[in-house]
Amino acid sequence: MPTATLEGILEQADQVVVLDMVQRSIALGLDAAPPHEPIVDYHTPALRRPCASIVTLRQNGQVIGYAGTIEPKAALISDVCHNAYEAAKHAAQRSFDRESLTVEVCLVREVACVNAHSLDEVCNQLKAGEHGVLLHHSNGAATLTPDKWNETPEPYDFMRQLCDKAGVACDEWPSDLHATLYRIEALPPVEVLLMDSERPNKPR
Repeated sequence: MPTATLEGILEQADQVVVLDMVQRSIALGLDAAPPHEPIVDYHTPALRRPCASIVTLRQNGQVIGYAGTIEPKAALISDVCHNAYEAAKHAAQRSFDRESLTVEVCLVREVACVNAHSLDEVCNQLKAGEHGVLLHHSNGAATLTPDKWNETPEPYDFMRQLCDKAGVACDEWPSDLHATLYRIEALPPVEVLLMDSERPNKPR
């Protein structure tokens, strides 16, 4: 079971940089401006390492924008900026008060490909309340993040919901169907400040 591990939460200084860059990316996405591409080499080793992320925009607790990746394919700082921009583009399709936004950033860690050939085998390896699951097959992919356990606390129900989302018959478990387990670490949610003058750092 190959894994990719992110050891612990980011140091405070790196968290500040990430959340600042995320807010800048959100501002650009809401205004349909070109995205900001961070200069990866300017950042600390922790922000340069490959890491996937999930960014959620909320207004009064309701999700209005969401974007994420599960498998680490880019530097952490690049991935969170990309997902923040995409979440903002998603949010911009609706009407809302831009002065009451919060953003949540989750870092994906302990990504593990599961050697399983049935629903039972996946469920036996799941830790309820901790694991998110990505299903991928020849026609697409779908995921349920760990917070979905609050709505579906039983492993079999959780996986059946995910199979429905992925458009596959989980009882048959097609030969091209693969499961990936992961955990997330959440940074503190923050209010979105859209004006440059409200944020102390300069983009890099």
